Amino acid sequence: FFEQRFLSLANSNLGSVQDSLVSERPLRLLDIGSCYNPFEKMGPEFDVCAIDLCPSSPSVLRCDFLTCSIETIEGVRRTTYLDEDGTCLPAIEALPRSGFDVAVVSLVLSYLPNATLRETMIDRARDCLVWSETSDPGKAGLLLVVERASISRAVRKGGRPGDGVLRGWVDAIEDRGFELISYDFIECGGSAHALAFQTTALKKPRNTRLLASMRTRKEEASGSMAVKGPA
Repeated sequence: FFEQRFLSLANSNLGSVQDSLVSERPLRLLDIGSCYNPFEKMGPEFDVCAIDLCPSSPSVLRCDFLTCSIETIEGVRRTTYLDEDGTCLPAIEALPRSGFDVAVVSLVLSYLPNATLRETMIDRARDCLVWSETSDPGKAGLLLVVERASISRAVRKGGRPGDGVLRGWVDAIEDRGFELISYDFIECGGSAHALAFQTTALKKPRNTRLLASMRTRKEEASGSMAVKGPA
């Protein structure tokens, strides 16, 4: 219901990254949990790889992002599968490490059953993004996250989410090699949090217990522990 508003927000953030690139090639965009490939509308300046566990469009490649191989390869390695009608459809066999300028995770994280899987998805998204040891924006990747308003009652303060679950999610994502560069609260027929992060050097080892957690309000209230997800 707010796809057009998000596309506008995405365009503004993607434009800053695109301007910083020396190459004139299209921006490589990975849309994780794409469903119907909304970024297909963004034009030839974007090379979109749309993936979903259960695609709703022929232009979306089937892929379980939490288990898909991420390798040092040139471009996406594709395969095929047969659907229930026996139709041969495209799928992903492996994604390139540091192979994308932009990764989008829209209305996906809160639907995962526990914090560990959410954190794994962020770790793997970073593995797929370009990044630099320096602060050169021309060598940084961009992570765009959109989540339903119900995950947090946090109020925007000075361009960053306030206290609460959403602030915890921002801390957890930043711990995993990102820096928040934009936050917006979308209200357009519905409500959602929209956040843009830039890749940075890892602040802490991924296996440390000091990393912030991406738990929901319900999980925090119940005190439930995250179930170990895939590596």
